[in-house]
Amino acid sequence: MIYRNYLGLDLQPLAMRAVSLRRKGKSTTLNGGRMLGLEEGVLAPSFRNPNIMKIETFIESLHEVVGPLAGAENRISLAIPEQSGLQLLADIESPLKSKSDGIDILKWQLRDKLPEDVELQLDYQILYREETGRQKLLVVCMAKAVLEQYEEVLDEAGYGAELIGFRSMGLFNYYRPRLDTGENFALIQVEDGSLVFQYFQNSRLSFHRSRLVNHDIEDVYREISRSLAGEQGRFAGINRASIFVHTNWDEKESLTEALGSLFSKEPELLKPVMERLTSESLTLTEKQRLSLVTAVGSAELLM
Repeated sequence: MIYRNYLGLDLQPLAMRAVSLRRKGKSTTLNGGRMLGLEEGVLAPSFRNPNIMKIETFIESLHEVVGPLAGAENRISLAIPEQSGLQLLADIESPLKSKSDGIDILKWQLRDKLPEDVELQLDYQILYREETGRQKLLVVCMAKAVLEQYEEVLDEAGYGAELIGFRSMGLFNYYRPRLDTGENFALIQVEDGSLVFQYFQNSRLSFHRSRLVNHDIEDVYREISRSLAGEQGRFAGINRASIFVHTNWDEKESLTEALGSLFSKEPELLKPVMERLTSESLTLTEKQRLSLVTAVGSAELLM
């Protein structure tokens, strides 16, 4: 029997990580995974400007990472850095007639938050609807030049970007079915030089913020402390919330301990078990397991 390979590619400024998954019945199987460091300057995440600075080197790296996993498959679910676009929460008071109607309304409603001098590509996801017709939306925005470059470079390499999302989406998609989160919970992602802080109230996304950080626990602590102090209205129920921390830093315990002073509940350090996705023995370090989570979650978005 021939099984389709579902390819997930996770991009960071200094790293490229890919996995190949297969669907067998209701179960997901990890067919393979690869990681590769990128030279500084190959990928420079930016909201305004194309991100891939050295296209030839990027394509060579892409072939090295994805090629051995792909087989005959060329469709990829791509997870890009948060700094390559914007994610905003918005409220719409009445039902949207169509997707295009919703985009037009959001462009007008968010005009003070969106740059006027950049041609934008905007999409949205309805998180929930209230009985009154009011809707909460997650709005995703990218410069058209940034989005098109990713699509064109993957096409030049012989692949197709079937889905392009942010890294936090892939990470959340991995943990969502594997965690007993409760209704109120926070997910804190600290990987390499990136911090993403998300809070869910009544199982609905209530707050999202991403920042570049130094490899410094105090830097992460300050950023989350500022978020909690500056957006108190969005953190109703935080005292009852479970706090989950995903990090590939070596100072995991120290980071979790420092963050514990900001919340009523002690944060739980997440430890993904990739072995559950395969019957074969894996020779992965803990850091490698953690670093593959976003790629796995991105690939699962295709299923």
